[in-house]
Amino acid sequence: MKNEKGQSLFEVVVAIGMMAAILVGIVSLAAMALRNSSYSKNKTLANRYAQEATEWLRRERDTDFTLLQGHVQVFPWCLTNLGWSKPSACSPDSDFISSTILLREVSLTGTDPITATVRVYWNDGQGYHEVKSVTYFTDWRQR
Repeated sequence: MKNEKGQSLFEVVVAIGMMAAILVGIVSLAAMALRNSSYSKNKTLANRYAQEATEWLRRERDTDFTLLQGHVQVFPWCLTNLGWSKPSACSPDSDFISSTILLREVSLTGTDPITATVRVYWNDGQGYHEVKSVTYFTDWRQR
């Protein structure tokens, strides 16, 4: 007659397999939550920086609309800091907004109204992401 007091090897392997499957599920859920949290943080920051650039352009328009018209060009302006310092597309190697992984560009087209397209974008482990804001500026003092 057999002694049936202990666990068989098969039962132990099945139990370890089930625990491993549960642990893998928990770890993958935690990793997905971290990715989503990082994406949400970057998207919120990107929206804030796009709005900041739009407000800066609005102040530029209110200060001197003719000067704003003078910045209309074929290629975008890289706005690492708010200012007209870099009249070219942002370099993905060096033109990040301070302490972020975000790049910000503004394209100005037209004369009156001026169409301002602000793009804030970034690359991460999930791929390319972009926040875009389009605003039309007119010389409201002339109307």
